[in-house]
Amino acid sequence: FNQPMKLVLNYNTSDVYVVDRGNHAIRLLAFGGVNNFAGTGGAGFTNGSIAQASFSAPTSAVYLNDKLYVVDHGNHAIRVIDLINETVSTLAG
Repeated sequence: FNQPMKLVLNYNTSDVYVVDRGNHAIRLLAFGGVNNFAGTGGAGFTNGSIAQASFSAPTSAVYLNDKLYVVDHGNHAIRVIDLINETVSTLAG
């Protein structure tokens, strides 16, 4: 991790996500390790699949109705990760 900022619990699946500001990523904690869940690891502002999406210094997130709402600090935006469709979009900013 590089500047982990926030832990978020998906209460439906018990998944735990970490907002990793310094790595410009959302990470998924799993037994046996940590997986990069969304974000390429480099700063950017790309929507689309979670594998292609990029963030810039995300600082916080909230889980609600199978979505993660992410404060994408470096892009001055609120981003939405749809956990069912595994996509990232911009809500505001």
